[in-house]
Amino acid sequence: MEKIEERVYMKGAMDPVQSLQPGWVLCEFDMDWSKGCQDMGAAWIVKDERGKVIEHSRRAFSAIHKPGQWPLLQFHASEIRRELQALEAWELRIGSVASIRCASFIAQSVKVLGFFQSYVAAGSPRWLDHLYANERLSSGN
Repeated sequence: MEKIEERVYMKGAMDPVQSLQPGWVLCEFDMDWSKGCQDMGAAWIVKDERGKVIEHSRRAFSAIHKPGQWPLLQFHASEIRRELQALEAWELRIGSVASIRCASFIAQSVKVLGFFQSYVAAGSPRWLDHLYANERLSSGN
């Protein structure tokens, strides 16, 4: 099953440096979860059409194995759907792992580094500046 999902995922994958129409923003999202852990990390990063990070966020979720807590996650999903419907235009793209690696590192920081503080911040996280510098060099921005 994983092989099939991997083929489907990679077939529709975008390049690591994604192009956007002027005036659009890109929101990269990832999460890190495993069956053996009670905690999950999720992160999103919003970039402008030049690839500059506007803001980012990390959210730590606990009690993932407690079905009684799942309605809270359903609430978050319905809030995302509601916000998307309010936008004039939006599209969903499936990205390769390489295209969302910074969001992946932020999400992994919950389990790997024990960063349980949830937050929203302007700009990119300082501890990933070297990755964003490499992205800018490879994209010519």
